Amino acid sequence: MEKDFEIENEKFYTIREAAEICGVSRATLLRLEEAGFDSPRFVDRENGYCYYDVVNIHRIKLYQMLQMMGLSGKEIYSYFDNKL
Repeated sequence: MEKDFEIENEKFYTIREAAEICGVSRATLLRLEEAGFDSPRFVDRENGYCYYDVVNIHRIKLYQMLQMMGLSGKEIYSYFDNKL
């Protein structure tokens, strides 16, 4: 398991750890990022690794909840953009 680290008392998770916490695949997180829904909180400039924080995880979990309630991806994006 990859090591967690903290920056200024903020906990970060690797993409694999964030995917595991959210119960989704790494590919799903990458698709959400590609679609502009969510992006990693921190990207290491030296190695390009992405790191997620609790805000990212809560946002992804809320996305999943809204999806389970029957909202489409477009409706969920609108919700987060305060247009719904």
